[in-house]
Amino acid sequence: MRAETIALRERDHVQIAIAMGASDARVVASHVFPALLPTIASSTSVLTSVALLTESGLAFLGLGDRNYITWGGMVAAAREALLEAPYMTLLPGAAMVISVVAVSLIGDGIGKLGRRGRE
Repeated sequence: MRAETIALRERDHVQIAIAMGASDARVVASHVFPALLPTIASSTSVLTSVALLTESGLAFLGLGDRNYITWGGMVAAAREALLEAPYMTLLPGAAMVISVVAVSLIGDGIGKLGRRGRE
């Protein structure tokens, strides 16, 4: 983010806005932030997906907090009943997949909206 912001600061339209006397807040709000939105959305969606999968993996291994119900904990608890009730592992697993895909699609959609605004 920092590198992208520094690169944006050197672009012509930002320099022209500064030369015309725009305040720092106006330059950030109207020139820098809209250009950073795709990068912010992309990195946020990736970090959120990684956090979801990391937490689920740790809970599956038994390294999570046992006081909270998590998808990884549900899958781990249902391993003994896998042959009799496979839905007990499939439903939390499907919820994890759907959540990660949804977060990725939302981040991608916000990123595309931000890029379309710059074109």
